[in-house]
Amino acid sequence: MFRTDTGSRKNTSHIISKCTSLILLFSTLFILGLTGAPISAQAAEKSLSRINNTNISYETIPKLGIVNHDAVAIVIGNKNYKKIGKGVPDVKYAHNDADVITTFLIRSLGFREGNIITLKDALFSELVAHFGNTINAKGKVYNLVREGKSDLFIFYSGHGAPSLDSGQGFLLPVDADPEAIGFTGYALDTFYRNIEKIPARTTTVMIDACFSGDSSAGSIIQDASSIALKLTDVAPPQKTMTLLTAAGLSEIASWDHDTKTGLFTRHFIEGIGGKADKNSYGNGDGAVSLKELSKYLDGEVAYSARALYQRSQHPQVRGESDIFMAMWKAKLKDERRRVEEARKKERAKANHSADEVYIPPSF
Repeated sequence: MFRTDTGSRKNTSHIISKCTSLILLFSTLFILGLTGAPISAQAAEKSLSRINNTNISYETIPKLGIVNHDAVAIVIGNKNYKKIGKGVPDVKYAHNDADVITTFLIRSLGFREGNIITLKDALFSELVAHFGNTINAKGKVYNLVREGKSDLFIFYSGHGAPSLDSGQGFLLPVDADPEAIGFTGYALDTFYRNIEKIPARTTTVMIDACFSGDSSAGSIIQDASSIALKLTDVAPPQKTMTLLTAAGLSEIASWDHDTKTGLFTRHFIEGIGGKADKNSYGNGDGAVSLKELSKYLDGEVAYSARALYQRSQHPQVRGESDIFMAMWKAKLKDERRRVEEARKKERAKANHSADEVYIPPSF
């Protein structure tokens, strides 16, 4: 059936050798086509440690071992606008921003995955369902929060835009009509006022969007110059709330092509991951305060936007400057010790005995 003479064996060997060479060649070309360079085992392992489609590694976001059982978050990433056909450009990295922030909430702040609402490409009806409207503020987020117990974190990455009539800012759901923003966008004023009514223990709102009418991908409002648009700032929320937004009123929120995220989101993650506590930004005490984070964002985002795109971008931060946005293990131990000592003294004073057995709290 098969000839086994010497000539045949030589031919067979030659064919196998040729096939092997071709396989190796095509494999190499395939890898080069995907990445531009051969992939080492170390590089492959590194790519697996990145958060989904970003170039941000899990190691950038410290896993602190905190459990915040009652904490609630809603994370919105609005990317795909073009498919609606209203001439609004896509927000290239909005889904990536949402994935990075979700990872941060779980790893660094101890949010439970089941307590995080994720909306990608949110419609107008979904924003109303979750945040309410001018008549009723009790949307889904309101109903998830435990009064006085839940820490609430709200994140939005996507387009914002001003109304052509009033100049007031609106969040843009992916089905919004930029020529009728007053009817199809979600008003920032309503957004903030309804969040104020949610009885959370603490509230943090982070918005990686701008409201100038322009974007990194081009104009949102067609046939209208951003210079001619009337821009009206929204009054800051009255309730104690930590509010972080990506840019000033007339500025553009830039992208970071290196990490494949928003520029603001990138530097927020790196700052709160420890960089805001170092060098000229912080005091190196193992925690990042809002004051330190604000200083870091203003310095790093402004520099990057200027260096990369020759434009201004200045994040806006409002809230109590001395609150801690993140604490590392050493700082947590110090804080735990301080709380334990304070409670021990309170109990000793109440019972007139310093010998009372004390069970320390769990963090």
